[in-house]
Amino acid sequence: ALFRSGQPVLLTGEAEDGVSLVIAGVAVEIVDGAFAVELSEPPASPIPVLAIDRAGNTTSFDMVFPIAYPTTTGVHMSAASWRNDRLRGAVLELIDEGKITAVEFSLKDESGMIGYRSDIPLANEAGAVIGWYDLEDVVADLHGRGVRVVGRLVAFRDPVLAQYAWDQGNADWVIQGLNGQPLSRYGGFTNFNHEAVRQYNLDIATEAAQAGVDDILWDYIRRPEGRLDGMIIPGMGDADPAPVIVDFLAQAQRELRRYD
Repeated sequence: ALFRSGQPVLLTGEAEDGVSLVIAGVAVEIVDGAFAVELSEPPASPIPVLAIDRAGNTTSFDMVFPIAYPTTTGVHMSAASWRNDRLRGAVLELIDEGKITAVEFSLKDESGMIGYRSDIPLANEAGAVIGWYDLEDVVADLHGRGVRVVGRLVAFRDPVLAQYAWDQGNADWVIQGLNGQPLSRYGGFTNFNHEAVRQYNLDIATEAAQAGVDDILWDYIRRPEGRLDGMIIPGMGDADPAPVIVDFLAQAQRELRRYD
């Protein structure tokens, strides 16, 4: 089943006699072999379900609540293209003609630059903010035209933050080559395992959500290409990076869900 964000969810089921049931850490009342639990909205992360019989045997699993996504036909716009009167006008014509239902902007692009006027201190300190448009004004305009707004956020490929961190002596913010220098590919790739890097990207996503952006499209939400033994990911050693990145996405999902 698909669920809708912000709408209540009713969980119902049956349990054998003598079974105790715990959902998301809360004991569930079972009456005549049946139970019902209402959640105020679909959880942002899987929730654990635990059943215990009289003998102490347990059965457990995680319950996932996939969210229904609206059918979308969209156009992608860089900050520079939105600033261009001709290109912006052409997209507005597509909206007026009913040919698209969404516009996607690059919040932070592959160069590490942030196209809108951001108030995030680190973004301004690092020199990442171009400030070519006011995000709240653009979102309000597009919502008034009946279209969704998607924010594309290039996460860990970030030459601006990588160079800034390196210059500040924060080498552990940056993925490195075996020579101990920043990885030469992409112009700089930041360390998804470092809390400051993660928080920087979450701050951009949150700022966009507060401005009314409907969705965050994460890009470069991964490690650099190439053999793991050919790069240094500070704090990771030889560990598999995938669970760390998945954990970041789960964290982002939890934090952004509050903005619907």
